[in-house]
Amino acid sequence: MLDSSGIFGAVSSASSSARPLGSGGGSGYSYERRHPELGTLHRVVRENLNTLYAAAEQGFAGTPLPEFVRAELEGYIDCGLLCRGFAALACESCPHKTLVAFACKGRGFCPSCLGRRMAQTALNLLEHVLPRVPLRQFVFTVPFELRARLAYDGKLFGAVSRLFVDSVLGFYRKRLVQDAGVMGQSGAVSVVQRVQSDLRLNPHLHVLFLDGVFVAADDGSTTASASASRRWLSSRLPP
Repeated sequence: MLDSSGIFGAVSSASSSARPLGSGGGSGYSYERRHPELGTLHRVVRENLNTLYAAAEQGFAGTPLPEFVRAELEGYIDCGLLCRGFAALACESCPHKTLVAFACKGRGFCPSCLGRRMAQTALNLLEHVLPRVPLRQFVFTVPFELRARLAYDGKLFGAVSRLFVDSVLGFYRKRLVQDAGVMGQSGAVSVVQRVQSDLRLNPHLHVLFLDGVFVAADDGSTTASASASRRWLSSRLPP
C-alpha cells in the first residue's frame, strides 16, 4: 500500500535523515541514523503487540489477524535497529565509517519506509512520467459490504480498477469529441490505498488523470517525440 496523499502532494527536497554539511564534503549531505525505538509509535506497537495478538486469538477483533498484517507489524519493530542487522559503509577517500541499519521495506505501516517510497514515486512521476498539462484527481471508493472481498481478491480489485479508469478515460474522449470534434488520447496514474485515516480496511483508488486529451498535431508529423507530434486539448471541466 502506498499512501497516495503523500504521492500526490509536494515532494520534499531532502530526507529528514540527511543534514546539510557546513562546508565542503562531496554531495553536501551527511548521513544521520534515525532512532525509531525512541518514538512514541514504536514504543506503543512494541509494548502492546503481544496483547493485540492475544486479543485477536480470543476473538476480540472478530477475526484472526492475517499473516501479512503480523509481518508488517513485526517488520516495523525491527526496522532501523542496529541490533536487527546493519551494513557497514566506508568512505573511499577518507577513514570515515558508519553503520546503516536494515530497513523493513514495508508497504503498509512503517512511516519511514512508506515516506521514502512515496517521495521516490512522486519524484519519478513529476520528472519522468507526467506531462506538463493540467491534472485532475479522482477518488474511487466502494460500499462497505464489498471492501473485504476486494481487499483479499487482487484479480477482482484489478478488474474493478481497470473498469473505473477506462470509464473516466472514455468520458474524456467523448467530451472532446462533442466539444472539439476530435478523437484524442488521455492517460492516468492510479495508486491503491488499503486503509482509511483510522486504519480501518477500506481499499480504494486515488487516480491522477490528464485533464484533457492529446491529439495529432495539425501538420500530421509523426516524430519520436510525443510533444512534437501531438497537441494538448483541455477538457474545460469546472474545478
